[in-house]
Amino acid sequence: MVTVVSYARRQTFRLLWHHHGHPTAEPTRCWSAIRNVSLAAAVPRCSCAVLPPSTALALGRRWTSSLCARDHNVERFLCDFSMDASASIPRAARELPSGALTLVGARWSSTSISSKHGRKRHIRKFPKRIFPNLKDFDSVMEVSGVTLKHLGEIDRGSLAFFWTRISQLVTDPRNRGNALAMGTVTGRQWQQLRNELVAIFNMTLDEMEKFDKRILTQTTLALAKIAREVDGPMQRRIQEPTEKILHSILIGGSSQRKEKLFQSLAVRAISLLPTFDARHLSNLAYANAIANTVPILDDGSTLFDHVAQKSIPLLKTFHPQGLANMVWAYEKIKAYNPALFDEVAKEIVRRDHLKKIKPQELSNILLAYSKSGVQSPSLYAMAANHIVSLNDLGAFMPQSLTNILWAFSKAEESEPRLFQMIAGHITELKDLNSFKPQDLSNTVWTFAKAKETNPKLFRKVADRIVGLNHLNEFEPHHLSNTMWAFAKAGESNPSLFQKVADHIIGMNGMDSFKPQDLSNIVWAFATAGDADPRLFQMMADHIIGLEDLNSFSSQGLANTVWAFSKAEVTNPSLFQKVADHIAGQSSLDSFKPHSLTSTVRAFAKAGDADSRLFQKVAGHIIGLKDLYRFKPQDLSHTVWAFAKAGESHPHLFRTIADHIVSLDNLQSFNEKDAAQILWAYSSADSVDTVLFKKLHDHLEANVDYASLDEDTQGALFRAYEKAEHALEKEEVGDK
Repeated sequence: MVTVVSYARRQTFRLLWHHHGHPTAEPTRCWSAIRNVSLAAAVPRCSCAVLPPSTALALGRRWTSSLCARDHNVERFLCDFSMDASASIPRAARELPSGALTLVGARWSSTSISSKHGRKRHIRKFPKRIFPNLKDFDSVMEVSGVTLKHLGEIDRGSLAFFWTRISQLVTDPRNRGNALAMGTVTGRQWQQLRNELVAIFNMTLDEMEKFDKRILTQTTLALAKIAREVDGPMQRRIQEPTEKILHSILIGGSSQRKEKLFQSLAVRAISLLPTFDARHLSNLAYANAIANTVPILDDGSTLFDHVAQKSIPLLKTFHPQGLANMVWAYEKIKAYNPALFDEVAKEIVRRDHLKKIKPQELSNILLAYSKSGVQSPSLYAMAANHIVSLNDLGAFMPQSLTNILWAFSKAEESEPRLFQMIAGHITELKDLNSFKPQDLSNTVWTFAKAKETNPKLFRKVADRIVGLNHLNEFEPHHLSNTMWAFAKAGESNPSLFQKVADHIIGMNGMDSFKPQDLSNIVWAFATAGDADPRLFQMMADHIIGLEDLNSFSSQGLANTVWAFSKAEVTNPSLFQKVADHIAGQSSLDSFKPHSLTSTVRAFAKAGDADSRLFQKVAGHIIGLKDLYRFKPQDLSHTVWAFAKAGESHPHLFRTIADHIVSLDNLQSFNEKDAAQILWAYSSADSVDTVLFKKLHDHLEANVDYASLDEDTQGALFRAYEKAEHALEKEEVGDK
């Protein structure tokens, strides 16, 4: 049925065409309904005939579409007005009351409508043929077909909406079934679909130079969403012909089509940039970020450089979501712009935007700042105060909570109140079923990284993981971060460690584990005292089987051999492979002092000393300009390892002794450090009376022997005894 609704106050009309499935209904019945509607004046009867089935009448400010082009019975309900533009206005239209829309030829155009206040309002003019509403179609094939049919008649706004509709169909899980599951479709039909999409895509490229800012940003955003979907990781993509076709058109074999496409869009955007407002700027940056493109212009600058420059003066006009999308986009493609980030932070703090911002947007902002490395203590403080002031955190999704915690930990912004409030919220939940594996691992990782203790939280996370039937949904880095967090926080949970060990042992190889995952896992098990020999053997076999260890960081290698020595799991082949790798390096500059000392200490403790390795480390330390980067524990562990391994290196011992003696005081040396140094020098027959005296005086003045535990007292006693014996031996030698 056709109904006409009058909004008297707005003095405009909208015709809404609804097909109710009455193919036999007479046209006169439709117009009877029109006559029955009360208007300012009676609407006269119009002659009825047939227009093309894709046509719909539209009034007011927006399109209203019809009935769909798929149902030819709709023709019975449409009115025939002359399609000849030169034809006179139909008599029925001429009789419409003043202020009504008038049909001229095939175009509805509006007169200026006067409001009761005397102001005139302009109503949009519509094109010759009214384009069907693409929301009425539920598949890519249908949308492309009806668009191609009207390709020569649609305006640029409809062309932009075509890509928006395609993006909705291929990205929304609710639409994917209809969009991609086409049933039995022949190869010829797929080829036809490809031809249709290519034709529409080529027209988009041809019309691009005429796009205004709204159409350009809408098209860019839609194409970016499609590109992200069809160019995602292969293991997560459904290999449907529709996706393959879109991939070949928009992406290309090595993404060359995508780069060229977004380069063209960027060039057009630059020409329009002076007209861009806040919304279009944020949408443009967001679109290129999700497409993972950074268009480079002829002068070497990037699109993001120009967007930042244009945005900074306009930040006062940005909505909170626009600010969130802006910093998220710049972080996503690593186009960090400190000036932009600084000004955005100031604007958020100045206007107290956090009260208007959604939890997801808040987490995106904090995540962007933490990853970018841009410091903004005031922003973090405001965010913490805002969250703590909330009555509850029910509006926050698990991912938002964990991202906020991660951001504060990464930025090293200490906010105990925030951490404890989030911990309290999580522990009070009935269960953690809504937490994904990444949410669970990130939660405990952030607490361990920030050195925030909450045994109840760790226990709840452990119970959730242990209670699962399997851990197949946990990726290797989820397992690695979780185990590292429990060990780092000192939270013992044998059931959890056993569950994870059994899962890893039951896996078909460890190729999916990155080097850092491997080193973190063995380090965690060794630190927690829950080493499983089967797990360690599996790890060792995997590392030994690698072609080389170039993908391991220096810290990863140090942690690996340290874990095996700590757990007292012997594996000479593993230690030999690590020693060969380190000794073969041209330089050890990538090793931090702690990594060097941990490595040689692990080899010494495991009884797998390799002379080439020890000589390489000694040569590196001697060649350093100074040893101020070495902590007292690093110095003591180094000389202890050389003495324990029986690796004599007088030059190294003399270098370390000279450094210690040159220090103004030894306040940073504890009794264990002093004991190890005395023992090492005495055992290596490297007596240094000046060093011994300085250590002795330091201990006598600063250590309360009665307060030491038995092990420390015993270590000091043996060190003194060893030192005295060495001194006596030195004196006898001098005589």
